[in-house]
Amino acid sequence: MLAWLSERADLRTVAALEAVGADGLKIRDRIKLAVRTRIEQTVGGKESVRRGVAMLALPFNAGLALKLLYRTVDAIWYGAGDTSTDFNFYTKRATLAGVYSSTLLYWLNDRSEGNEASWSFLDRRIDDVMRFEKLKARIQDWQPGKSRRSTR
Repeated sequence: MLAWLSERADLRTVAALEAVGADGLKIRDRIKLAVRTRIEQTVGGKESVRRGVAMLALPFNAGLALKLLYRTVDAIWYGAGDTSTDFNFYTKRATLAGVYSSTLLYWLNDRSEGNEASWSFLDRRIDDVMRFEKLKARIQDWQPGKSRRSTR
């Protein structure tokens, strides 16, 4: 039942992104919209998600939990228009898995009006990822053979 509900929510998330024309948004905004949409459209609200997460946290359900998480982040990237096929394909999904799952857990305990604290949390996580990507790009641009100022 959990697998079916998760797949249904993934399909609805992709359909919602297509319906609002998310293609015109920056990639970070598409991902934020997709994560928020995926979380907001849960059937039964927070209590049903809490019970589902508790069930998936049991050791014998670890494989199913990872499979469902992968399918969700893959659907989000697909809905956001990702076409990568290289190593980036995997790093994007691994990074989003952390952002999505931490935001979901934060949302479960959020009692703010309209879950605004959760969406602020999501914004901060996306900002953290963007900072990391910028740092990664700067490191890749650095080439060991280049001359640097000497400190002699």
